[in-house]
Amino acid sequence: MNSIEAQAPDVQVTPERFWILLLFGLSTMINAVGWISMAPVYSLVEDLYNVGPLMVNMMSYSFMVLFLPMNFPCVYITDRYGLRWGVIGGIASTAIGLWIRCLLNVHFSFALIGQVIMALGQPFLYNAPALVTSNWFPQKERPMATMVGTQMNIFGIFIGFLFPNIFLNPPYVDGMVLTDESRADYKQ
Repeated sequence: MNSIEAQAPDVQVTPERFWILLLFGLSTMINAVGWISMAPVYSLVEDLYNVGPLMVNMMSYSFMVLFLPMNFPCVYITDRYGLRWGVIGGIASTAIGLWIRCLLNVHFSFALIGQVIMALGQPFLYNAPALVTSNWFPQKERPMATMVGTQMNIFGIFIGFLFPNIFLNPPYVDGMVLTDESRADYKQ
C-alpha cells in the first residue's frame, strides 16, 4: 500500500455512484454542447442575424477567455462550500445561460450574454471530475470513473458539432442533394 492509498478516505460503495457519474457527465456534456454549438453553423448565424464573424466567434471565445480568470474563484468556492455547491453552480450557470440563449430571435446579444453566463460556470464543471470520483468511487474504480466523467465533455463537443448541422443545414430535400447555391435558392 502506497502513501496515497493510505491517506485516501474510505468511500461507502453504493450503486448510486453510477447515477451520480452519469448525471455529472451529462452536465458537462450539456455545457460543452452549449459552448460549441454555434461554431459549425457560423455562416448561417452571420446571415440570419446580420452579425460579423467576430461576434459569432465570440460565442466560442468567451469560454476560453473566461476560463482562467474564473478558475480560481470556482476552485475557492468548491473548496469552501463543497463539491455539491460547486457542481450546482456550474449546472445553474449552464441552465440560465441556455435559457437566455433562447432569446436569440429577440436580439443576437442575448445569445452572447447567455454564452458568457455559461462560460462563468464552466470551471465548476471542468474542475470537478476527480472530486466527484474521489467522493463516490473506491480507489480501484477512480481512474475509469474519472475518464468517463471527463470524456463526457468530449462527447458533448461531438454532439455540439453534429446536431446543428443535422437540424440547421439539411443536405437533402425531396431526395435531392443540395449544394450551397441550390440550398440558398430552396430557402427563398
